[in-house]
Amino acid sequence: MSMTPCPGCGLPREEALVGTAPCPVCASNTAPAAVALPPAPDRPDPTAGLPADAGEFDRHRDARPGAPRGRVWAAVFLVGAAAGVGGVAGWRAAFPPAPRVVRAEPPAPPPPVPDLPARPPQVEVAPPPREPGPAVAPDPRAVQVIHTPGLVTMIFDDPEQTYTVPTATKKGVKYVLKGRLKSLTVYGMDAGDVVDASGLQAATVSVAGRVAGGSVLKVNAPGGAVMVHAQVGEKAVLDLHAPGGEVRTHYATTEAKPGSRIDGGAQVTITARTVDLKGDVNGVDTKVTVHLQPTGSLKVAAVRGTATVEYRVTEGKGKPDVTAGFVAPTATFRRVE
Repeated sequence: MSMTPCPGCGLPREEALVGTAPCPVCASNTAPAAVALPPAPDRPDPTAGLPADAGEFDRHRDARPGAPRGRVWAAVFLVGAAAGVGGVAGWRAAFPPAPRVVRAEPPAPPPPVPDLPARPPQVEVAPPPREPGPAVAPDPRAVQVIHTPGLVTMIFDDPEQTYTVPTATKKGVKYVLKGRLKSLTVYGMDAGDVVDASGLQAATVSVAGRVAGGSVLKVNAPGGAVMVHAQVGEKAVLDLHAPGGEVRTHYATTEAKPGSRIDGGAQVTITARTVDLKGDVNGVDTKVTVHLQPTGSLKVAAVRGTATVEYRVTEGKGKPDVTAGFVAPTATFRRVE
């Protein structure tokens, strides 16, 4: 259905009603007069002269007068790009960039360490004792020491010198002392210690410590003195040789202290002009043998248990002074020829 404006009032009406039915607004039923329009001018065909192939547009565009060719522009672009790259390269060669310095960041602080409980105090443990080595004379001014397997020999040659046998001697090693000394001291012997000073001439000999455990001690003090200050026992063997001199066991035996007691199966041989045993002679199989000079003397405080004290007179004659404070019925005290 086509519409047309009313010739009277311009109301849009159906084209078939115009001229046949009056207008409801202006009551006009006149058909619109035909208006003669001027002829339209001739317009050129926009597709005239165009090629059938779209690819021909570039060729026709380049053919336009005054327009640059695409290839020329491409060549210009390439030449410009090459010149720019060369310029940058030359600038960098003439003015090399400064080396980049990279600063290391400081390390992060370590995390806080939590408080730990205090460590208990460390207790130092003493190392185990070492077995002592062979004894060496403390004063080497006039001492010659000879070491052989199982034997240490010391030679002294100074009548004014003193020497002390070490208390810690190596077990199983025999010590032999020779020469001359003013004074010899033995602080104690045990567990089979052996000290042979029978070839040593000393003015005085002092046995200051206990001699026990099967130890062997031999001393020589011609015309001098031998003093025994401690106990002798446990099958110890002593040879106290002081011809023309004296031998004494220094301390008496009491109920509280053994003193210079000889007991425990010890075997003691004494040669001297004067012998004074202030400590008791006691025990089983304990024996003391004394060699006296004809004008000598022997004093024994007591002979107890089954111990034996025998004495002889050198040259088989003479009558030395001999006394014994107490002799038990089971003990023996006698003179032998």
